[in-house]
Amino acid sequence: MRGVGFLLSTQAKKALIGYNPISSRIISARFDAAPFKISVIHVYAPTSSSSEEDIDAFYNDIEEALTKTDKKDILILTGDWNAKIGNDNTDWKSVMGKYGYGDRNERGERLLEFAIVHDLYVCNTKFQHKPNRKWNWASPDGIHKNMIDLILIQHRWKTSVTDCRTFQSADISSDHSLVLCNINLKLKKPHNKPQKCCRVDVNRLRDEEIKQSYSAALTKQMKEIEPTCSLEEHAKKIEQAIKITVEATVPAKRTAKKPWISEETLKLADEKRRLKQLRNVSLEYTQQYKGLCRKVKRSARQDKGHWIQDQCEQAEKGVNIENTREAYGLTKMLRKEFLRRLNVIRNQEGTVLKTNDDIKRRWTQYCSSLYKDPGGGDGMVKELEDIGPPGNEDPQDILYSEVQAAINSLKRNKSSGSDGVTAEMLQAGGEPLSRQIHKLCNKAWHEGTIPEEWGKSILVPIPKKGDLSGHAQYAKGAVEETIGNVTGSQAWKDSGVHDKQEATETMRAANQRSCECPVISSGTEKKIGHAVGCQGMVQNAQGKERRQ
Repeated sequence: MRGVGFLLSTQAKKALIGYNPISSRIISARFDAAPFKISVIHVYAPTSSSSEEDIDAFYNDIEEALTKTDKKDILILTGDWNAKIGNDNTDWKSVMGKYGYGDRNERGERLLEFAIVHDLYVCNTKFQHKPNRKWNWASPDGIHKNMIDLILIQHRWKTSVTDCRTFQSADISSDHSLVLCNINLKLKKPHNKPQKCCRVDVNRLRDEEIKQSYSAALTKQMKEIEPTCSLEEHAKKIEQAIKITVEATVPAKRTAKKPWISEETLKLADEKRRLKQLRNVSLEYTQQYKGLCRKVKRSARQDKGHWIQDQCEQAEKGVNIENTREAYGLTKMLRKEFLRRLNVIRNQEGTVLKTNDDIKRRWTQYCSSLYKDPGGGDGMVKELEDIGPPGNEDPQDILYSEVQAAINSLKRNKSSGSDGVTAEMLQAGGEPLSRQIHKLCNKAWHEGTIPEEWGKSILVPIPKKGDLSGHAQYAKGAVEETIGNVTGSQAWKDSGVHDKQEATETMRAANQRSCECPVISSGTEKKIGHAVGCQGMVQNAQGKERRQ
């Protein structure tokens, strides 16, 4: 098994434009920087036991990646090249300095020829360092050492490199050593800062003391809402009041790290780190270091085994006391397999899209195509357009008891929409919040419209198996606003439609023309159910029911 990847700092992650996993040996990434954007290609070359065909295929893949790189970008290539370039830079001064290490082999000559063709420079050879800051690979017996982890940069940018050296003290439990290269470049900060989402632990609202504190604070916030405000303003003020109150009264959710590494294992790791500095002093220290490495791994495996056993006992206890949610969560965590996340997608021609804007645009096109219904959808839309306006009869108000029932029927432990409000927050809000939602529901009912935010949903592509660069390998879901679903559930009951399947088809057809990225979940269908019984909402829904 092999693979390559990038481990990014927070600043580098913000500057990341996109990445492309080309193969199990090559990956590329592009970063927003000044004065030009940066393209980094990381590689893992075939070992010395590989055939020439494997080497040729490896360099061909790199060549292809270089052709797709913007010519204005600052190009950096890093990785394990499994090639020894030696310390003699005679005839190779344009691509390497005079401070190399060891002898050169055939693979090293192939790499230097590749560097000449693409005007690259080996940063590892530019600076004078003592030998243990040059070599970055050691054989298991510690006798043979080579410099095979190399960093290459375009020749025009080699003056930006201020240092390149190896750190032998970095304890990474590998026969390779950490290589650091300092380059004077400036990563750009994104102009649009992502919205911070306060993830509160809504399960704490079951605590009676926290629930009372939350309800009392929310009552004060509800009193500040003016009864004469518009529908949009009314919905926003309710949402903001809930957010402000929940952040002030409910503790934030913390991701607990599983402390399955014991103190004994940590002490062994410290001892192993100390012996690493002495492993080349004598054969005895080398044997001690190898033995300690095996002991640390064995101890860590035992610790993890004990931790898994404890989790299993806790899950069994949850089943016995009928706490199936906790039991299922623990079981899912223990059995969960790693599922790689791929932030790239292919367009219709099979070209890999890497920038966020291109990826969003492609998802919009794909999801819109799902709503193209050759089986008569246009007829349904035409039929809706021909529905006459309602009579002059005043519609009956939605009852407060119906709103309460709708709030209590909301499913708990579900994700929130773009508003950040969950069912638990509404259910713990008490009568003042229910009264405000009741007024909001009637205001929307009488005006025949809905707040703009209620017509938005967050598209969530859920990866399955296979090639994740294709849309077909994703399940599609949508997350919507919880307050909107309260109104929508009541509108469905009052729409007068009894054949739910027929109404659902009609509602999907109504959205065919208006949705940019149309993935409809049950909550949206309920909201548009009002449109079947009220022409005013139909006309508004066609203009406002947009998808993010």
